[in-house]
Amino acid sequence: MRKAIAGFLGVLASIAAILGLLIALNIVHPFPAPVTPTPDSKVTNFAGTWHNVDDHTQSWGKIEIRVDRNTLFIQFFGKCSGNPCDTGIIEGPAGVNPLFLHTDDASATRDFTLTLEGIGDTLHVSTSVHFKSASDGPDYTSEDDFHR
Repeated sequence: MRKAIAGFLGVLASIAAILGLLIALNIVHPFPAPVTPTPDSKVTNFAGTWHNVDDHTQSWGKIEIRVDRNTLFIQFFGKCSGNPCDTGIIEGPAGVNPLFLHTDDASATRDFTLTLEGIGDTLHVSTSVHFKSASDGPDYTSEDDFHR
């Protein structure tokens, strides 16, 4: 037993010596430098007012996205006759791409996938709608692209 413990301590001493050498050579840092939070491009690139590239869309005409810390506030505007229809604000986590959102109201559930494409100049939005009552209409999925 003593021999096993002595062997184990010898291995630990060897590991400690190697780590000490790596630290001395500045290859390994014993304590990581503090990280200063910086705006994540995935967060800041989502922010803005996005307009559907298809002027004749029957889906979303405009999407406004603002960022507050680690939360995105997404406001969809439907393409209605006359003025855009404000559908309210959905909150989502910042710093992810694609961004998945889900809503559930009295008449339908909606699943959204927002994806920044290219160099962040195109926002692709997939919307899947499931109506809770067949009398509200058939379920559907729409695919839309937006530019600022």
